[in-house]
Amino acid sequence: MSPFNREIEAVDEDDAREKMLSLIGSEHRCKRNKIMVENIVEIPLDEVEDPLIRARIEGV
Repeated sequence: MSPFNREIEAVDEDDAREKMLSLIGSEHRCKRNKIMVENIVEIPLDEVEDPLIRARIEGV
């Protein structure tokens, strides 16, 4: 198992989990039942590192 962090734009926790499972599954050809999402945390705008996500949130 390889721990990692990933920023995802989502409306709620269920949406974030669904997007994460979809992305990991498609990028790594991994079945959903093999992916373990340990936690989902909302981060403040000033801590967002992904420039594309930051731009969409700020509406630029």
